[in-house]
Amino acid sequence: ITKIFDKVENADLDRVNFFQFNSFSLDFEIVYYHLSGNYAEYMRVSEIINLRIKEEFEKASIDMAFPTQTLILEK
Repeated sequence: ITKIFDKVENADLDRVNFFQFNSFSLDFEIVYYHLSGNYAEYMRVSEIINLRIKEEFEKASIDMAFPTQTLILEK
């Protein structure tokens, strides 16, 4: 995550923490400061960060879990 932020302009990484165990996930919190007051720029930077995180997960063969539910029907 740190390496991603080294290459993104207008974003200053504060911290990354393993936040909690959830029903279907391990949740991490990434806190960063956006250095522009422009909302469109904020959205552009957020998208870049999210896409790069996704790319790094794919490179490391880390799959995203999708919650599933099994429904058993009885006659």
